Amino acid sequence: MPQELIERCVALGILVDAQPLPEPASSDTLVAWLHVTNACNLRCTYCYLDKTDEAMSAETGYAAVDANRALGAPARANPARSS
Repeated sequence: MPQELIERCVALGILVDAQPLPEPASSDTLVAWLHVTNACNLRCTYCYLDKTDEAMSAETGYAAVDANRALGAPARANPARSS
């Protein structure tokens, strides 16, 4: 591996010293992301998903939201994404 690449990764924080990182601050926030379709029209070279027409059923989506609500998550969409 070229030294220049290693130095760039260190500068970007991708590679770090062997010293342990500090524990992250605790949080009461639950974040959930539902992967509802594989039909993305982008072709990112790093993407690990196969592009298909497969989609999550509404029943499964509602069950996922209900499960998150049972864990105490509020039932609301991201306001920046809501129409």
